[in-house]
Amino acid sequence: MISADATDSEVERLVLAAAFGDLLLEIDQLRGVSERIENLVNNHPWMEQGLYSAAGSIRNIATVLDVFTLIRSKAGGSQENAPNPQTNGYMN
Repeated sequence: MISADATDSEVERLVLAAAFGDLLLEIDQLRGVSERIENLVNNHPWMEQGLYSAAGSIRNIATVLDVFTLIRSKAGGSQENAPNPQTNGYMN
């Protein structure tokens, strides 16, 4: 028989893993936005500096969120039980 604490812990772990998964999808979308903004330079070279600046800022936000996700997913538990977010090679 599984105790209520063990069941609650497992549910909490699954909810947390799902939340990190959702966040990582959004982080990947931010990186895609950054790349698309950089590609606009080809069509609008007179805006090059501003476009690269905006793209870099978005990429930096994605990196900060990646680090946040990595730290939070491994905090408070053993390394074996922590969710292992996929980061597409940017982290880990």
